[in-house]
Amino acid sequence: MFYQNFSYNARFFGTVQQVPSMGDSISEGVIESYVKNVGEFAAADEVIARIETDKVTVDILATHSGVITKYFAEEGDTIEVGADFAEVDTDAKAGAAAPEAPKAAPVESAPTPAPVKQETAP
Repeated sequence: MFYQNFSYNARFFGTVQQVPSMGDSISEGVIESYVKNVGEFAAADEVIARIETDKVTVDILATHSGVITKYFAEEGDTIEVGADFAEVDTDAKAGAAAPEAPKAAPVESAPTPAPVKQETAP
């Protein structure tokens, strides 16, 4: 059957935000920094990153409210206007608790040895 090698992934992909226009004759820029990290909530119109061009530094605003689930490039990478920039889970709410990492078992210290009595010669 033709679908035997087809794998279904039910993961929610969210909304993909593209790099916005950064001004006349600017077609690309370098990602200077991310203001919001993957896993953080960003409200619509909140700064999520800064892109530096040869003319100006541009704040990139979230186009939708939600949790940032992925960036498509790293800090220092050159990215073109219109390229995929970030993936946002628009179903996520602000203040939603992120899943906790498993806690490590408490570390038990070794028993303290009893003091050694030293006898002195009479």
